[in-house]
Amino acid sequence: MPGDNVIHPIYDRWGRLINFDFCSEVEPPETRPYMTWINPDARQLKVRDKDDAGWTTIGGAGGGGAPEDAQYLVLALDGTLTAERRLIVGDGLQATDGGAGGDYVLDVDVSDFAGAGLEDDGAENLRIAAAAAGDGLTGGGGGALAVDSTVVRTSGNQIIAGTKTFTGTVDLDGQAKLILDGSGDTSISSLAENKIAFEVSGADQMYLQDSWFYPATDNYMTLGKTDLCWAVVYAKVIDMRGYADALVLNPADGGTTISAPTSGQIDLEVAGVDKLHLVSTKLYPTTDNDVDLGDGTHEFKDAYFDGTVYTDAISMVSLINEFSTDGTLAGNSDSAVPTEKAVKTYVDGHSASVDAHARAYRGSGTLTVPDSTWTTLTYTAEDYDIGNDMNYSTGVFTAPVDGRYLVAGHMQFNSAAWAAGKTAILSLYKGASIESELNRIIVPAVTSEIGTGGVTVVYLDASETLKLRVYQNSGSNKVIKAARHNTWFAVSQLVG
Repeated sequence: MPGDNVIHPIYDRWGRLINFDFCSEVEPPETRPYMTWINPDARQLKVRDKDDAGWTTIGGAGGGGAPEDAQYLVLALDGTLTAERRLIVGDGLQATDGGAGGDYVLDVDVSDFAGAGLEDDGAENLRIAAAAAGDGLTGGGGGALAVDSTVVRTSGNQIIAGTKTFTGTVDLDGQAKLILDGSGDTSISSLAENKIAFEVSGADQMYLQDSWFYPATDNYMTLGKTDLCWAVVYAKVIDMRGYADALVLNPADGGTTISAPTSGQIDLEVAGVDKLHLVSTKLYPTTDNDVDLGDGTHEFKDAYFDGTVYTDAISMVSLINEFSTDGTLAGNSDSAVPTEKAVKTYVDGHSASVDAHARAYRGSGTLTVPDSTWTTLTYTAEDYDIGNDMNYSTGVFTAPVDGRYLVAGHMQFNSAAWAAGKTAILSLYKGASIESELNRIIVPAVTSEIGTGGVTVVYLDASETLKLRVYQNSGSNKVIKAARHNTWFAVSQLVG
């Protein structure tokens, strides 16, 4: 037909011949009484009825009579149809083509759903597959789908085989026990509101209730074991609840423990031997004269006592190591300081030949001894001064007459740190010169109240003066301690 301008016979569906009265590429004039017109180049058939001056187009270029203003869905692109689109069969679908005059059927391709919990029922219908063991369901495969009672239930006892992963919240909803082994004797259960029980080997071991975590049986559970210990336990309070059992610190050495054997008593045991007892207000060794406080290389820094210290001896290495109560002063030692009572006893014992004159002391105020500087000791009060020969504010005694005089004195520094090998010296000056070095101390490394003193006899001419001076080279200033028995100066005339 295309391009031949020849009218071919066309029949309708009843087999009747359709006549065309015009065939041309040019539209016939409207004045012509044609009812049909074939345009062979455009492959168009146009018709009009007798009362309509306009033409209606049927088909288009290459359309074989298809309307040119329509859109087409095709199985394969033709290239001549207007706005044609190709039909594609996607995943999960399949097509059945019935051929010309038949149906083109799209349906689900059930093979694409294999392994997704769905299956073909054998007639190309999709259904839920039969439930696999352990996945929580039964049925399917044409049967009714139900919860698998061997895996999880909505009531009664629950059994979970293998490993299951739950997301969100697992609500036991009143179920009493979560069994952790097949025998049923290891479990976690809810005995009551706000109370959880941990059961092992068929017996309750621990309870967690409100803010308490405690053993089911008193004095029963052990936290850790001999070869598997906790690294650190943080607690604000460890309450032994009155048990006599000890807190073991080192079981390997035969027993290093802290224990409370009785009410109001704490014992410290080292290597299986009791060493110290703390009872009421007393801390004392189990065995007399058995426990040292520090040693030659490990010393305490300071010691503060508000009361009396009783001791057999005080050793300060090369320092004063004792206070002597010998009223005869027979020891004549540079390492012993006579007590006030000893001096008084000595003086009273020589009353027939001694005319006592003066004693002054520093009872208050601050007196600083600079480093590496001789400093005169001054005082703030007197015990006695017969003849007013002592000027305690300047620390100077003036001899009223020629003669021999008994001189005693003592000084003490406030507590301070001293480096090893430093020196403290107490000397008696006659006028501007040293008359006698009463004592020299070579100090070890110590933090303490360093003190020294001495006794001597000197001959004075009338108007000659005496005073005590102190020297220290610690590297810093030191302060004299103000106390009647610590810093004092006494002079008595010997008669006869």
